[in-house]
Amino acid sequence: SVLVIGAGGLGCPILQYLAAAGVGTIGIMDGDTVELSNLHRQVLYNMDDIGSLKALAAASKLQAMNDEIIIKAKAETLNQGNAFESIQPYDMVIDGTDNFVSRYVINDACAILKKPLIYGAVMKFEGQVAIFNTPDSQGNACNYRDLFPTAPVNSEQFSCNATGVIGTVPGIIGMMQANEAIKLITGIGNPLINQLLTINLLDYSSYKIEIPFTENKAYAMPSDRATLESFDYEWFCNQMQDDEINAETALEWVKSDAAILIDVREPSEAPQITLYPSVKCPLSTINDNLDILKTGQKLIFVCASGSRSLKAIQQLKPMLPDYEMFSIHGGLTRMTQDQISF
Repeated sequence: SVLVIGAGGLGCPILQYLAAAGVGTIGIMDGDTVELSNLHRQVLYNMDDIGSLKALAAASKLQAMNDEIIIKAKAETLNQGNAFESIQPYDMVIDGTDNFVSRYVINDACAILKKPLIYGAVMKFEGQVAIFNTPDSQGNACNYRDLFPTAPVNSEQFSCNATGVIGTVPGIIGMMQANEAIKLITGIGNPLINQLLTINLLDYSSYKIEIPFTENKAYAMPSDRATLESFDYEWFCNQMQDDEINAETALEWVKSDAAILIDVREPSEAPQITLYPSVKCPLSTINDNLDILKTGQKLIFVCASGSRSLKAIQQLKPMLPDYEMFSIHGGLTRMTQDQISF
């Protein structure tokens, strides 16, 4: 039995190939719905599925592919509150998520439960695959934290929605994850246990590294269910940098005219900011529009995730050294999650 967490770009090919291979029980966990922008890379769905819950739509299609296997769909997003109950019944977990909070929660739960975890990640033209929590020939089992003891800072975090990806990249990486699962199930070949494979699909260059195992870990990881459920993953994965500010403070400054809000997204990006005065100044043209930024006020930059707004500050600091500049932590995505209207 295999639990696939995430039924998106990675999850679609994983699920299709596991179902076709006849894996006895396949669990699907995803709380999102199908959107038009998903279809170039999430090829399990079509136009008629837009607005449907991914887990349920995927389950229906997979059951039609193979009616001799059991499909269990859970239309929920995995989090630290439901991780144990969701992962416990399965022999193996495949991570098809695209954010660091989910990856750390999945890893930690699998490590505590001693469940093999097949990891995959994509960005633009590259992808990675590895197997965690599975003993090698020496009995050593590395986990995701051995590779990434700390989460990348906010400005280094990217997703397919924020940076884009060629649709075939998650397809290829997802197939590789399914391939590693089949190798583990059947006991054939040399699975990527304690190894990370990285491939660039523009030129097919690749490299494989051994993930070092140490008895005395240099990081703090939850050791049991109670510790995992109380661990602050949002803080761990989204710690603010010196140039960042929370949305509440930023918007108070804007309302009091102490700061000007600068939207560095492209004009076509939605949703629009309507409740606060803001200036549209896309990152792609920001160097050519310095005059509209010279207001004497603090400069508050915002984008979808917070990555482009931090880049704007890096670009502008040498040109506007006397100005205080801040980026809204987590951008509009975080504001939406925190139910902050804009």
